[in-house]
Amino acid sequence: MLPMLGHCRRIALLVCIASITAGCEERLSTSELARIESVMTPGMTIMAVTTNGPIIIRAKSPLRRTYAFESRTLAVTMTPRAERWYGSLGLYSPGFSLGLWPRSGIYRAVVEEGQQHFNTSAEALQWLKERSWMPFVYRNDGLVVGWGTTPQRHQLNAEVWQFYVQHQKPVSLDGAQDAKVTIERKPGAT
Repeated sequence: MLPMLGHCRRIALLVCIASITAGCEERLSTSELARIESVMTPGMTIMAVTTNGPIIIRAKSPLRRTYAFESRTLAVTMTPRAERWYGSLGLYSPGFSLGLWPRSGIYRAVVEEGQQHFNTSAEALQWLKERSWMPFVYRNDGLVVGWGTTPQRHQLNAEVWQFYVQHQKPVSLDGAQDAKVTIERKPGAT
């Protein structure tokens, strides 16, 4: 009976955390949401194909995302950054895990989304080169997607960035593969 009690406590804790984070968006004012340098808007879907294969990322709301990859889908409520972190004032999720279930496979999402600002296109490409551990694909307009998994940590790692060069989206980036990163928007979505 005691092992079950521990299991029940973990479930209760998970339900508490879920209920707290579920209301996070509703507690953010319009001005707080406007301050976030996110990439995606509600109703937007990004489909990307990297060397790790395809991934589909959907924005369900200003802070909620789903990541579909390798026949799995993970749902995440992102946290807005309070201050810049390596240039980004966007969204992130550190991959919360209470060790409940599933006990195998990928069930944690360590994800980031935001804008990166550069003075030149060369700086933007250097930024990508310095992050060679992440297999990125990107478009000429500066939309960047990368993803991979860390099986021993049961973890999805995914990043979505919008590059800006001198406060503008670029029109051309060397090495861009526009066909590998596509966007769909639901009718009426911004």
